[in-house]
Amino acid sequence: MRPGQALGPGLRAAAALSARAAAVGIGVVVLVQVLLRFAAGDAADLVTADPALRARLVEAWGLDAPLPTAVARTLALQWGESLTLRPGQAVLDLVAERAPASAQLGASGLLLTILLGALPGPARAVGALGAAPLFLLGFAAMTGLNELAWWGQGWWGRPAWFALPDTPSPLRDLLTVLILVVGAGNLAGARRELHAARRALDAAPHMEAARVRGQPLGPVRAAGLLPAVAEVASRRLVGIVGGIVVVERVFSQPGLGDLLWQAVVLRDVPVALGSALTLALGATAARWALDLLRLWAEPRLWGPA
Repeated sequence: MRPGQALGPGLRAAAALSARAAAVGIGVVVLVQVLLRFAAGDAADLVTADPALRARLVEAWGLDAPLPTAVARTLALQWGESLTLRPGQAVLDLVAERAPASAQLGASGLLLTILLGALPGPARAVGALGAAPLFLLGFAAMTGLNELAWWGQGWWGRPAWFALPDTPSPLRDLLTVLILVVGAGNLAGARRELHAARRALDAAPHMEAARVRGQPLGPVRAAGLLPAVAEVASRRLVGIVGGIVVVERVFSQPGLGDLLWQAVVLRDVPVALGSALTLALGATAARWALDLLRLWAEPRLWGPA
């Protein structure tokens, strides 16, 4: 059955994906709201110690609003203005300013994870590196390069990228992507899953039939692996998006992850909620597209009409 002939199952699949997107958005907003509410202090505490002024700020900023009301406002994109990070600036503008950088980083990281994961060869070194936390990998790479540049200034001079991460440079961008790909087991997991899918495909009856007929195996293997690639990419996307918050902060990249981190530190609730919701919905939309690609490439997953 072709996807185009399965309108009923297709609508059911789209409804399921939409429900997942709604659940993710609500869950992220509620989680961030609860964590910030139970954290010590709030945005008003960072502005004044005067009890009267603090009370007025809490009321004006809506910090005492009931949780359902605050969640509903966030989901309706009524984010208002930044409280402490960039006072007075619209949160939507801040998020729109930072979102393209994070989207580019996430797309580059996911694509590189799949490409490197599909390459043949041993995976022990990748697995060992992937076992280390993202923050530790990033800090070790940055510190090592800075120390090497400092030690070698007498031989090759001061490099243009010194000192990481304060100086924007292609090296800083490359390190950000590489650490995102290797860290948190992203690359090791993708390699393991893709290699298993290839072994299963090579043992499939239709591949053996293609060998017997003398048919070129490249196109057949590529078509057979497309659903597995989409599934692996969808699964690894969660780790990539989560890692964006860490690597952007470590390497001072001006993206949503860094914005979210700063907003949480400064108790800027509107900015934290807007950043978190945008990251979550972006990841959900990407997974939606990957799931639809898998359904298109493997029609049997659509089930009976």
